[in-house]
Amino acid sequence: MKEKIFKILTTILLIPLFGYTIFFGWFQHMESFNIIEPTIDTVFTENYSEEKFDRIKIGMDSIAVVKILGKPFSIQQLEEQKTLWYYTGDGKCDWHDFAWLGREIEFDKNGIVLEKIKLIHYD
Repeated sequence: MKEKIFKILTTILLIPLFGYTIFFGWFQHMESFNIIEPTIDTVFTENYSEEKFDRIKIGMDSIAVVKILGKPFSIQQLEEQKTLWYYTGDGKCDWHDFAWLGREIEFDKNGIVLEKIKLIHYD
């Protein structure tokens, strides 16, 4: 009889706890990306726009990129042969930490665009 009561109580307690963990774990992840305003926590360079970023093509040189987008926030040396230019950053929203949009351009050693990178950074 005690085993039966223990199983019933365990089931009654564990199912809601499991559901709570799954729901709020998912909700927390979803909450970090603001679907109403995806750019809420994204800082952009002065001349940046999505339209201008979309105009950048593989094979362009860095001079053409600067003419279109302006100077990046920062440049990271990936390896001897590649660099990454960052046109967005984190921290625009001061009341919550949301996901932010990453916009980066990868160049080869000669300053030629190898790749345009669009991603969402979850902090």
